[in-house]
Amino acid sequence: MMRTSELVASGVNYYQLKDALMTGLVERVRQGYYQWVHESSPTDIGILARLYPDAVYCMQTALFHYGYSDRIPDEWHFAVNKFANRKRFNLTYPFIHPYYVTPSVMELGVADASIDGIPVKMYDRDRVICDCLRFREKMDREILNKAIRAYVADSAKNVANLLKYAKLLRCSTVVRYYIEPWL
Repeated sequence: MMRTSELVASGVNYYQLKDALMTGLVERVRQGYYQWVHESSPTDIGILARLYPDAVYCMQTALFHYGYSDRIPDEWHFAVNKFANRKRFNLTYPFIHPYYVTPSVMELGVADASIDGIPVKMYDRDRVICDCLRFREKMDREILNKAIRAYVADSAKNVANLLKYAKLLRCSTVVRYYIEPWL
């Protein structure tokens, strides 16, 4: 994948790029980003990792990654700085759902993960459950219930971290209401 400025710097002019697009050698990912078309073209996550290196994957994407949900998300969910340019996220494909987060809580609970062999940043299990409970009204109730049950049964959970995140994100009452009966 290359940006238009990188193509120009390597000696490709507008007409050569247009010809490559017409013949199918190159495809436009979004404005200013192009990639070569061949068998080993990057997957959706490869494209997103290149376009949004500052993104932290969260919500349903993270639930699926941790095995808390059996539904494959229909769009990629990630958190970005709320002061980021929103036009940057106008993408027709792959389907994305950015969450705009304040910088003070953006790095809270970030862990390194790998999706299809591509290293990405993702919120840890405790932060994901905390976020799901914060935005429970916007989530499918079945996904939320399965995620809570899977989290409670998970041996890798850290309830102390969950309560710490809940306090910092100002949702400790909700977290206690949903999680305490299971513990």
